[in-house]
Amino acid sequence: MRKKLKRKDATDTRTLMYTCMTLLSRMVMVIVFLIFMWGTLTVVSPETSVLDFTPDWSRLDHTRITPPLQSASMVENGIHLPSGLKEGPGRRQVETSCLSCHSSKLITQNSATSDGWESMIDWMQATQGLPALGGNRKVIVDYLSEYYAPQEYSRRAPLELEETEWYILNLE
Repeated sequence: MRKKLKRKDATDTRTLMYTCMTLLSRMVMVIVFLIFMWGTLTVVSPETSVLDFTPDWSRLDHTRITPPLQSASMVENGIHLPSGLKEGPGRRQVETSCLSCHSSKLITQNSATSDGWESMIDWMQATQGLPALGGNRKVIVDYLSEYYAPQEYSRRAPLELEETEWYILNLE
């Protein structure tokens, strides 16, 4: 003979199922994180099998987020490779303050004077929720106005039209 479930028993069963599903989903997230971290482990000394738990940040997409503490050896031709920003004093403050919200490409595709960068920061604080930068504001504006200032020519020097040999393209 089957026992009829009372309302309280059914509620307890649903609560238990919800709790189990929540725990299961959290366990899956932990396992995925551990698998990711295992892929970033490196053996420092094969003889002693000492593991280095420093993540391999080169495996991540650095156009969206860059860890603030990167090695200086990741600079090539004056460009910090993980972030794509020009290497110089203030780059780390720009990474920490700016790249937490947007891509470094938003910086590298723009150019402005010191006043222009100041007005962009003011706009981001007024409309986009950028918190006060405190003492970093001057360092950030100095970095941006030095390395991303307006250029006389943005891509290449103009062609010398008088010295260019032209030919007629015949499509027949």
